[in-house]
Amino acid sequence: MKMLTKPSGWFFINPIHWTDIRLAVDFFFLVLIVLTLGCSSRDANMERNLTEKLVEFKRSNLEELDLRTVFGDKWEKVCLQGPYEDQAHFEKRVGRKVNGFESSGTGSVYMFWIFYRDGTSRWARVPRMEVMGPHPNKGTPCTGLDNPYLYATVSEGTKKYYFLEKGR
Repeated sequence: MKMLTKPSGWFFINPIHWTDIRLAVDFFFLVLIVLTLGCSSRDANMERNLTEKLVEFKRSNLEELDLRTVFGDKWEKVCLQGPYEDQAHFEKRVGRKVNGFESSGTGSVYMFWIFYRDGTSRWARVPRMEVMGPHPNKGTPCTGLDNPYLYATVSEGTKKYYFLEKGR
């Protein structure tokens, strides 16, 4: 009578069990959740909505855009990150640390950062030529819910936007 032996080789040393696979998948999702909590990220839907609203705003005769129509009412601060701005300078201007910072690297893209009351944040890239650029001499880098508007004015023949801290 012949005895069956286990073939040698790396594959047969430690057979994989379904429970091992399940644990690996659970661990992967746990790590993914931990990495995404508290981080900020690009939000494609918000980006599309913001770009559409800014294009409409640019083409209209309106002088202000209520940011609650774009971002809802759970945010506490919206800030504009200019091109070529480094993370340390941006964090100093907005008064907080940010995760997921990405330098726009060109003058044709601006970043809108939305900081929510729950401590999370999102950012959206806005193509400058498609919408409009920020006013070079007017306004502040951020606005809050106490003044949830983006204002616009014509400067040198072009409509430009800006934030005001409080009031008008």
